[in-house]
Amino acid sequence: MRLTWWLVCLILLGTALYALAEDLTLTTYYPSPRGMYNELRTSGDVAIGTTSPITGAPGSGLPPRLYVLGTGVNTTLRIDNTTTGSELSPVVVNSVGDVGIGTTDPGGFKLRVVGTVRMDGLQLGTSATPGHVLTANAAGVGTWQAAVNEAPTYVGTTSATYDGQTVGGYVGGHAKCAAQYSGSHMCDVHELARAGVQIATGWVIGGLGQIAGTNYDCSGFGTAIGAFTGYQWSMNYGWSSHPVSCSTALGIACCR
Repeated sequence: MRLTWWLVCLILLGTALYALAEDLTLTTYYPSPRGMYNELRTSGDVAIGTTSPITGAPGSGLPPRLYVLGTGVNTTLRIDNTTTGSELSPVVVNSVGDVGIGTTDPGGFKLRVVGTVRMDGLQLGTSATPGHVLTANAAGVGTWQAAVNEAPTYVGTTSATYDGQTVGGYVGGHAKCAAQYSGSHMCDVHELARAGVQIATGWVIGGLGQIAGTNYDCSGFGTAIGAFTGYQWSMNYGWSSHPVSCSTALGIACCR
């Protein structure tokens, strides 16, 4: 009878403790004193590197299923399928959120993939124009550009005038054209030649204008020094570009 009473007490006590327990904190040591852990199963959330409650993103109200917190150099999450350290296709997330797939070094990119990527679609930026093609520059950075066989169109010259410095560089010239003629950019001489333009225009990007630091294109449209030159499209050389002092105030020729 006494043994039965103790068994009932133990069952009730165990039930109460089970009902109160919602979180389990497991402290482990490496190397494990009892060998390696082959499995760890849970039906709830998992936190590694912290004992604080797991919270979700602001406003989401939902905690992540897996939360990893590291400090210092120990801030990389790595997924491998080998323990030798020579895995050829790891997935890593470093301390600043850069992701590497097929490599342990994202290389400063938000996403770096070493291997072939297959996808159903690609959206690059929000300023693409129908019919444009993805073109890489010398650094391998891709942007949407007019196709080579797409005939350019001269749409006009800006009503405001600028000297070689207030154009604001190539970026500034493109922006000023786009502000007055939606979807346009600063013309270069090759576009005007292909389009057969026979109208005097303002500033254009000349043949050597892409070389920063020279006196062509007003040193990348960054100077108004009179001894430096830029280009204007006119009849002076049979509808082509001709040099103009960078101190001159001209509109900007815009193409689309």
